[in-house]
Amino acid sequence: MENSKRLNVQKKNFDKNGFLIIRNALSRTEIELYNLCIDKLYLDKKELILKRPFSVGLDWKNIVSEDHNFINLIDHPSTFSIVLKLLGYHIQLAMSHAIIRPPGDHFKGFIHTDGGQAMRKIEYSSKGLNFQIKVQYFLTDVKEKDSGNFIYFPGSHKNYFDESKENEYLMSNALKQLKVNAGDVVIFSHLLWHGATINRSLTERKSLVFVTINYL
Repeated sequence: MENSKRLNVQKKNFDKNGFLIIRNALSRTEIELYNLCIDKLYLDKKELILKRPFSVGLDWKNIVSEDHNFINLIDHPSTFSIVLKLLGYHIQLAMSHAIIRPPGDHFKGFIHTDGGQAMRKIEYSSKGLNFQIKVQYFLTDVKEKDSGNFIYFPGSHKNYFDESKENEYLMSNALKQLKVNAGDVVIFSHLLWHGATINRSLTERKSLVFVTINYL
């Protein structure tokens, strides 16, 4: 009963804001494990990454095929119940993604919605199930602004995103920067206006992202 009440509150907040934050979703042991995994992946792929034009840090997809440890995050106990609440039971993994954003001014930041123009035409409804959500696990602390933070407009999943105004959106006072500890998770709609900031800190920002879709 308590779990059901918690999920209903989480869904209500998700419907309102387009995202949820779950604190301390990963244990210290898990944080250490996945940091080792992402560092190994980065080292293994670095030669290929350097051959890519404009490539900075790590931006690698289909990571579940690279390391079996990542598979455990698909249905992690801290996140999977709310994933089912938001999407229903007819779901599949669409993407698994490792991201490392190193310090420096080479990455200026961006904001967008997921899925391009076609998926922007899907209107959000709190009465039905979501089409796609992302679960982003943070492996490093991001406690200051402009440290590669996840950025977002609360409630923006209910509004149309005009990509021609991206620079205007990035300057808006309504734009929020999420501050997290390693082990925290953000779950968000593909329609949420979101992105990342420049990283002016002295450390890399590491995270793992899992995209799940409702295929009905």
